[in-house]
Amino acid sequence: MIDLNKAKFFIIILIVFGIVSLLTYLNYDKILKYFTNKQWEIADSVGNIEIERYLDAFGTSSNFFIVNGSGIVGYSETAKEVFEKQASFKEVISDTAGDYAIVAEKNATDVFVINKNEKVWDLSISNASILGVVINKNGYSAVIYSQAGYKSLIKVFSNNGEELFTNYLASTYAIDVAIANDNKTLAIAEIDTNGVSLESALKLIDIQSASENNVKKVKLENNELISDIEYNDSNDLVILTDANVKTLRNNKVIDLIDFKEENIILVSIENPKKLVAVKVMEESLFNVKCEVCIYHYHDAKDVRTYEIEETPNKIVTCNDTIAIDTGNKIIFLNLSGGFVKKCVYNGQLKDIKLFSNGKMAVLLFRDTAEFIKVGGI
Repeated sequence: MIDLNKAKFFIIILIVFGIVSLLTYLNYDKILKYFTNKQWEIADSVGNIEIERYLDAFGTSSNFFIVNGSGIVGYSETAKEVFEKQASFKEVISDTAGDYAIVAEKNATDVFVINKNEKVWDLSISNASILGVVINKNGYSAVIYSQAGYKSLIKVFSNNGEELFTNYLASTYAIDVAIANDNKTLAIAEIDTNGVSLESALKLIDIQSASENNVKKVKLENNELISDIEYNDSNDLVILTDANVKTLRNNKVIDLIDFKEENIILVSIENPKKLVAVKVMEESLFNVKCEVCIYHYHDAKDVRTYEIEETPNKIVTCNDTIAIDTGNKIIFLNLSGGFVKKCVYNGQLKDIKLFSNGKMAVLLFRDTAEFIKVGGI
């Protein structure tokens, strides 16, 4: 005689096994990716600091810095204070490269340069209204400012604060500047508002001999507007416009990626090693599938990808680390597109910064900053 209870139990087991097998089959790629990439690994918090009413924050190869109304404070990987400079700020602009950082008060006159845990130099530009600052990994810097009679001026300094020259723009505005890794060239992205339509152009100036005879000008086609320029590790100028990313290599403009053709929604050229972008692959009412794409600057066909089923809202990169903010968690990748760690957060995240060559991240909330260990990559 058949035991009905045992038969029912056996049937239930078969049904459960069938369901599990079917789900495994349908989600095989996701399951394989989860275990292959160790996607359960969580980035560890190492501490936090209070940052009430901070004005700016940035990371260098060594430290993390907070700027508030009374000065600049630097912190180590363990959230311990290692630097302090008292100063009065109302609105701050900054830039970093390697262990160098440049900080200035926007629409004012004062500039500060920091290297590791020390202030290298500071100065005040008379009658200036500072609009932007840039520094390269060797400590050479440039300050964009306005002054009576000129739409933009760019003052260039050596790594010890020696003023090298000033470039004057009477009829165009400087949108951004960049200094080559060999300290030999200043690149200026400028915009001309005098015509019927806006026009962008690049001006390349020989820093060692800054005369009009040593200035090259490159115009962009199709009324593309430049928003950012950076030098990559090969010392090629990378150009971000409202429509695409280009490089200027051997005085020739080369198109890398087109936003409309690639369906790109986010892009970052801040990493000198690789270009990072996010493209939408599939989108419906309830589902979205995106790819984080990591391109080689010399060949956009050389691309590494990482798939996410969310729409990210921010990309931050430093050295070999990429941080992707999806709205409730940070996904950390390496430049090969491999998963490193993730960090789930609660509350409204205002910003994320990387420092210590990408081994550390700082999550910035309204009144606290949480230090996260990403690890060696």
